[in-house]
Amino acid sequence: MVVHDAQGHCILANALAQDLAPEATLDMPADLAAPREARVVAELGERVVEAQARPLSVDSETFTLTTLLDVTQHHRIQRDLIGRAYIDVLTGLPNRLMFEQSIEEVIAQAAPSDRFALAFIDLDNFKHINDYYSHAAGDSLLQKVAERIRGSLRPSDMLARLGGDEFVLLLNPVTDRDATLACVAGISERLKQPFFIDGHEIFASASIGLSLYPDHGTCYETLRRQADSAMYRVKGSVKGGVSVFEEAMSQAATARMAVEQRLRLAIRDRCFCCAFQPKVDMRTHAVKGVEVLLRWRDEPG
Repeated sequence: MVVHDAQGHCILANALAQDLAPEATLDMPADLAAPREARVVAELGERVVEAQARPLSVDSETFTLTTLLDVTQHHRIQRDLIGRAYIDVLTGLPNRLMFEQSIEEVIAQAAPSDRFALAFIDLDNFKHINDYYSHAAGDSLLQKVAERIRGSLRPSDMLARLGGDEFVLLLNPVTDRDATLACVAGISERLKQPFFIDGHEIFASASIGLSLYPDHGTCYETLRRQADSAMYRVKGSVKGGVSVFEEAMSQAATARMAVEQRLRLAIRDRCFCCAFQPKVDMRTHAVKGVEVLLRWRDEPG
């Protein structure tokens, strides 16, 4: 606790205040001496101190009473909670939540001429690396992949880990499609260089899908979905490549999803029936087995 008179002179300071914040026990400049309520949080060395001042009237005289509180532990816990909420523990990268919030802010502040790109990055055969080398090696690989990608980025770009072996990259700003594709292709090539982990030379690659703002979407969810579609196109052809979203991908994904939904409903509604056809030995005419044909009674035919 510290008390200053109306002229700013320190007239009382207990031992705890002197130890916690010696600066608060000094006389105040005349222009700051007027009693008023105020609250300040400041870092003093390794401590974080909260100072709260309020006017105090005693026998027609006015003083300023300042209480000091050591909130170091509180702030340490607060920073830890924020880190757990927004930072991926393994790689130190922003997590899904922080990335979504950041890109929505970029979109909200974007001018009509602004352009940026979203790259969806998925490591190829990561499960096999985990199974063969161990999960510890797999974790080390994820850390090294994050470092290798992050090392080639600009301050305005942002890399995040969505979970598992999935990363997402914001390239902001971008100039045109070809330059952006060349940049992402360069990242892809760097990821094909060997990683040295626990005495092992591990080769990896990543399939990367790319979507552009505003050409392929004007919100994060749409851009993410389009980049994801482009990435799966790479997975289905030549792994370790890069693909830019095209409208045909969206149509193919929609058609595939429609068929999957119809199949799930058909299973639920028991729309499948079996036709049994005997397999007969032509020499002995004995039935040796049965072929089962699955037929789908579907309204569209």
